[in-house]
Amino acid sequence: MQLSSLEKSSIFDLAKDCCSGRNNNQLTRFVIADGPIRLISKVLDRQRQEDQFVEELHFVAHGSQEGIHLSGQFVDANELEKNAVELGTWNLKRIVLWSCYVGGNSQWIDKLEELTGAEVFSSQEQINREHAWVQNSLSNKKYLSEIIDQRLID
Repeated sequence: MQLSSLEKSSIFDLAKDCCSGRNNNQLTRFVIADGPIRLISKVLDRQRQEDQFVEELHFVAHGSQEGIHLSGQFVDANELEKNAVELGTWNLKRIVLWSCYVGGNSQWIDKLEELTGAEVFSSQEQINREHAWVQNSLSNKKYLSEIIDQRLID
């Protein structure tokens, strides 16, 4: 794929399959590239109403040690607290944050895990082709190539 076509692609065009791993009514992975917490909650609720349950939610968002940016909404610790009820309805096994540096704030990660009940994967570093992975508190890793073709990462 040429660079010019990459520039015109959305993250969903680059994703291998934004709703992948269908197992009966189970969507094992769902990729979110943009959208505030309330909208994400509505999408997850709609999936449940259609008997399609998401286990793993991947966020592709700009990040910092203070939080992540979702559709013009900066989600810091205060924003997590304000959305505690909604986050508690997500019913996920894992949240994978493709956001630079946010993993350096263990209190933020712990709060997200507490409010969602999900295992959170994040990075303390900048995510790029040399560092295309995130990890959880047990050092288990998820690789960007799981959701984006390795050739595009390279």
